[in-house]
Amino acid sequence: MNAANAATTSEMISRVRGRIGDIRSRSFGELAALPEVETARLNVLGEVVWLTVYRKAQSQGNVLLVVQASTDRSFNFDLGVDKSNTDELEDDLFHVEGFIARVNGQMIDAPDDLLQPYQPAA
Repeated sequence: MNAANAATTSEMISRVRGRIGDIRSRSFGELAALPEVETARLNVLGEVVWLTVYRKAQSQGNVLLVVQASTDRSFNFDLGVDKSNTDELEDDLFHVEGFIARVNGQMIDAPDDLLQPYQPAA
């Protein structure tokens, strides 16, 4: 990974963690009312980064919330976002984190198997 990619990745991780922190501060009712998918186009150190929040209902009324940062124009699950004019990095960069919000108010980090669909294929 070159120095520019390392700096971009570091900033992407910071943005994901900031967004996760913001989301975790909300009540269960607010979390359950979030849109299923919400994407923002960010400028991170001169590169276009797509920051996407996913909300997915789980069993027993729980909610999975995932925040994904990506420089890959084709990855964000075909959200209908026009990414055709973005610049390419040497490598596409990703960072994904998430948590499960339980009806009782408890929040736990999402296990890897639940985050896997939001990550690029190995």
